[in-house]
Amino acid sequence: MQKKLGRNFFRQKTLKVAKDLLGKIIVRKIGKGIICGRIMETEAYIGENDKACHLPKRIACHQRIGVSYAAEHAKRKWRVDFNSSNC
Repeated sequence: MQKKLGRNFFRQKTLKVAKDLLGKIIVRKIGKGIICGRIMETEAYIGENDKACHLPKRIACHQRIGVSYAAEHAKRKWRVDFNSSNC
């Protein structure tokens, strides 16, 4: 069984975190059920001035390291965002 990634994992450089997340499995327990999915794609944005970043600065760079949040990206597809140490 793989171990849970700790906050120190997300204290690494953003590009390394993005690369190392590929293939990892996200697990979420909701009530008595479990939802899981494999990370198949990552994107990395460096700092709050990265013009490619489509997240508001207040969200992207002012959350604690390792914090994740999910958003519906397209019909039946979800995006999970993580904060790392470059902001």
